[in-house]
Amino acid sequence: MSAATTTLEAAAELGLVADLVDAEVYERTIDRFRTNRIALPTFAQLADPTRAPAGVAGLLAATDKSEPHPANLWRVHWYNRLDGSGPTT
Repeated sequence: MSAATTTLEAAAELGLVADLVDAEVYERTIDRFRTNRIALPTFAQLADPTRAPAGVAGLLAATDKSEPHPANLWRVHWYNRLDGSGPTT
């Protein structure tokens, strides 16, 4: 992947984009995430929450699970407890 490759092109190379309605909105969203330092978990981290970077657990402990906060993107995985109190082990 070259530096000139857009994020959309990179995602398509990985087979992650089937259909995109508005490429401009997509690129603005990527820019916004970068500007606001919003990190999305990888598929591996969603499958195994223990692989999350150091600091994520502390950030989640300080963030209300119902708050519209980017940290809550780390709560979206298959091992959530039914009461929302965290991942099961």
